[in-house]
Amino acid sequence: MLWREGHQAVLRHADAIGLAPGTDWREATSGTNGLGTPLVARRPVQVFSAEHFVRTHHRWTCSGAPITDPRDGRLLGVVDVSGLLDTLHPAMLKLVESVAKLAEAELRARHLRSLERLRSVSAPLLARIGGRAVAVDETGWVAAVTGMAPVDRLPLPRRL
Repeated sequence: MLWREGHQAVLRHADAIGLAPGTDWREATSGTNGLGTPLVARRPVQVFSAEHFVRTHHRWTCSGAPITDPRDGRLLGVVDVSGLLDTLHPAMLKLVESVAKLAEAELRARHLRSLERLRSVSAPLLARIGGRAVAVDETGWVAAVTGMAPVDRLPLPRRL
């Protein structure tokens, strides 16, 4: 867990079960939970009460959605809202899913701006090349091409 926010009383309850920044909530270490399970399932998940593997977490409900890198599909993390059972709202899972999608949209927009900057620098250079050439970013996304049909992405050799 990297960050949390909430009412002080709820944060004290969270501290009691180790729901704090710096803790490891992967399923392999904490069992079924709203932070780790979406990492394994790669989809939004709500873990309600006794669905948690650890008995001390049964007073909680946790809704989490994974965030993936739009450039290469790598799993980056999870947006999670966790709270005591009496605070559960039926729309919470959709809320965290929407927040994760917003984060991915922002990452996508940043990537497109980065490609545009690369395109503005590389296009004049490629125009002077008398053959086929392509400018790609570090994940293989094509920013500019000359002398060949444009493509969105090229497979790059794996780093050693």
